[in-house]
Amino acid sequence: MNLWIRIKDFFQDLPAAVVILNPSKGIGLIFRNCVHLDGTLSLERTKAELTHFLLFIMILITVPVFYIGSNIAAIWTVHKYIVPIPLVIKIFGSFSLDEETWEAKIERDISNMENVSQQYTQWSAQHGMSRESSENLQKMLWHSWPLYLGLGLFVAITFYLIVVRFCLSLIRDYHNNLIRRKMAYFDRDLRVIPRDKIL
Repeated sequence: MNLWIRIKDFFQDLPAAVVILNPSKGIGLIFRNCVHLDGTLSLERTKAELTHFLLFIMILITVPVFYIGSNIAAIWTVHKYIVPIPLVIKIFGSFSLDEETWEAKIERDISNMENVSQQYTQWSAQHGMSRESSENLQKMLWHSWPLYLGLGLFVAITFYLIVVRFCLSLIRDYHNNLIRRKMAYFDRDLRVIPRDKIL
């Protein structure tokens, strides 16, 4: 039931995203908010709308870029100092919960475990790691797969919450504020502009 509510929320947020990203509606509404009902341009409203829009765009770009950039930096660090990512992808491409089955799949799909170990030892030696440290790290990495699974789930969930949900919520709030300002401007203009001047 909870999942159904989240799915409904997502599809309720989607129209707001489409409106903002659709120039004929979102951008058109921004321009509409810059103009009085008599057709004259309001510098005060234009400045306010531009400020709101630039702040919205800055946050919309900065948060995903910062999140994705920090994850790329973490992956690069792992690749550079702990284990080469292509080797991890090859090994986890044959993943099985049973370690013996996993080893058998690696030997079938990649090469035998000894070759994989030698590849890692060569790589670690090139990065200044001693053979003993390399062997200890290999053992630790091999038996720590639940940690990698947990990290993968954590990254996937935080990506959804920080990038997808946050951005959709930001777009929805920006759209709602656009409408609210439009109504406030409309009421203000109706009070100060003579009826015969309203377009």
